Amino acid sequence: MHRCFIPPDAVHGETLRLTRSDELHHLRDVLRVTVGERVAFFDGTGRAWTGEVTGLSSTALTARLVAVAAPPQSSLTITLAQAIPKHQRFDAIIEHASALGVTRIVPVLSERTIVRVTAAQAQAKRSRWERLAVAAAKQCGRSRPAEILPPGTFDDTLRLIADHQRTLVPTLAGDTLPLQRALRGTPPSSLLLFIGPEGDWSPREVEAIRARGGVPVSLGPLTLRSDLAAIAALAMIQYEYGF
Repeated sequence: MHRCFIPPDAVHGETLRLTRSDELHHLRDVLRVTVGERVAFFDGTGRAWTGEVTGLSSTALTARLVAVAAPPQSSLTITLAQAIPKHQRFDAIIEHASALGVTRIVPVLSERTIVRVTAAQAQAKRSRWERLAVAAAKQCGRSRPAEILPPGTFDDTLRLIADHQRTLVPTLAGDTLPLQRALRGTPPSSLLLFIGPEGDWSPREVEAIRARGGVPVSLGPLTLRSDLAAIAALAMIQYEYGF
């Protein structure tokens, strides 16, 4: 069954009306949805339905909502603070992190981040990243796309530590705890994961996280690229705590 992301105000009681949008174009012209076909709809707030298409034109789609769906939701809130990597690797991070249950993603400009963006570029990138998060939610069955926060400096991102029960920072620096050991014990309700740039976090940044209660951890003896480090760490977290 196809999945469609809709604005919350598209639903009125047991009916749905989707007007001109990229989603309407995708359903009508790409997926070739027809009247009578059933489609899964979600609005990004946690609500989801199965609807039967009752009308379709170039300007609108209408559907009768036949069932309320209950997509899986994790009890663990995960925030990924990711230093922006080179090229388009951040796109893949958003897609894969979304499939691994990340709640929000914070693009970070750290001391060793190679990518630098202006305010206008940051806004354009964020709009693209939000679209990727929606597409990833459609693909993996989530009812809430990962929230993409505006790019911020490392020092700004440190403030998020106070809002999370546990903070982990994979690093190549010494004096780290294996991630498997750091995950032992009672699962937290919220977790903040810092993933560094090419060249790792600077010693000052690691110490700043540690000083606020964060735990430097190791992902193993191999040196992982920043995008792969994010996915490896998230997969281990979900394996240990469950979705």
